[in-house]
Amino acid sequence: MWYNKTLLDSLDLEAPTNYEELKKVSDTLREAGKQPLLIGAKDSWVVIDTFQTILNDFAGDKQYKAYNKEIPFTDSEFVDAFEMWQKLFKEKIFQDSAFSMTEYMDTYNQFNDEGIAGMWVNGAWNMDMYTNPEIEDSVAKNEWGISYFPDLNGDGKQPNLLLTSGGFAINKNSEEKEAAWELIKFMACDEGAVIECQRTMAPSGYLNTPQPSYDLPENGLKNLDTVNKLMADQPLQFRGINDPNVSEKMYEVLTKLAYEKITPEDAAEEIDAVINE
Repeated sequence: MWYNKTLLDSLDLEAPTNYEELKKVSDTLREAGKQPLLIGAKDSWVVIDTFQTILNDFAGDKQYKAYNKEIPFTDSEFVDAFEMWQKLFKEKIFQDSAFSMTEYMDTYNQFNDEGIAGMWVNGAWNMDMYTNPEIEDSVAKNEWGISYFPDLNGDGKQPNLLLTSGGFAINKNSEEKEAAWELIKFMACDEGAVIECQRTMAPSGYLNTPQPSYDLPENGLKNLDTVNKLMADQPLQFRGINDPNVSEKMYEVLTKLAYEKITPEDAAEEIDAVINE
């Protein structure tokens, strides 16, 4: 979770660590005419990322066992997570009209450029705001922070982080495999890797690659250190749902929950049914 420290400080607020604090911060931001916790819910990936984090908070790694049909998705901890998701909308933690807003560029602009929101759901890749020349002045006006998503189930533990990863591959039907391999080596192991690390502020996974020096302001360097610390201190879990049918149904039920069209119990049963089709 990203937060606008300058805005929170102006309202005598701190980044929330649990639900009670999150509710207080959101209410205070709304009273001040600002946006609370932004989410680009028009994009299914943001909704699923956020809910998977909530599931990790309430149920540990159980969701992955459920996707593998080892346990039912009607487990009470899953129902509790669905209930919390619905509560976040019912109690106006998320901004109004969240499902009409995209992550890029609707909430991105409101948070990074316009600076009218206190908090934002997004990944560590938002570090690239420090290198976006189009919003350079806006970013420099505020101090920004990064924290774990708040502990919503109240057990005092932080939810495990979702690991984003990527890579390069050669199409098995390619007629230019040697040329493709040269490109992969360049992008993954050589100068291309350094360029990409510089662009995204992400350390290289290839240990022999010289790590780039980051031309960032003090606040950017501080947040880069925070990202690295969070990743080192907290277990990382798989991001995403392998079965596209389950993923599609998940976005559907989470949307219906937000609009109070179904109950948390109904949501759990609908997901369980698709998993076991």
